[in-house]
Amino acid sequence: MKICVRNILLLFLLSTGARLFAQNEPTRIILDCKGTPTGPMPLFVFKVANKEWAVNSTPKTFKPEWIKNIKILKSSDGLKYGKGGENGVVVIEVNNKDSKRVYALIREDSRKIIPIDN
Repeated sequence: MKICVRNILLLFLLSTGARLFAQNEPTRIILDCKGTPTGPMPLFVFKVANKEWAVNSTPKTFKPEWIKNIKILKSSDGLKYGKGGENGVVVIEVNNKDSKRVYALIREDSRKIIPIDN
């Protein structure tokens, strides 16, 4: 009877044990979306130190732990922010301790930043 190398390799793999270890670090999810949106974009508003700033894009290096609260305003609720809010508004409130860092990021990363009077 002829023994094939493939069968020997299979027997070897099945006869050896393996130890698996769980990771101690939490799972990180990174979304890297490229391309252009297919429809109208909502207005992004950052609430930093009790002031609101409308921006045309979100900062590239924004960390989730800086977020205190996120509110989504749909259609007519977004009109509070003017014509830019007609497609909805994403209001991102940041933690007070991170407000200077976030303000610097939105100034640096956004082509247009508009203060909103409350």
